[in-house]
Amino acid sequence: MILGKVDQYLSDLFSLEDELLKQAETSIIENGMLEHSVSTNQGQFLLLLAKMCNAQHIIEIDPHFAEVARKNVEKAGLSDRIKLW
Repeated sequence: MILGKVDQYLSDLFSLEDELLKQAETSIIENGMLEHSVSTNQGQFLLLLAKMCNAQHIIEIDPHFAEVARKNVEKAGLSDRIKLW
């Protein structure tokens, strides 16, 4: 599959995964959530798009998922930059 090869190439080239991301992925699985259908590379691309359009809000409509996200934000030390309501 070409998409898989592109993802692997970008991962090898830019080393986009880090320890915090791996911990977040583990947290997702431990909380009974499905693994992301968005790869690390796709997530980085979504981040780029959010920055390019100066996004101020990104919405998670599932309260359980939002709580898992809040805990992962805290673990990453980003609570002062990311607010979850």
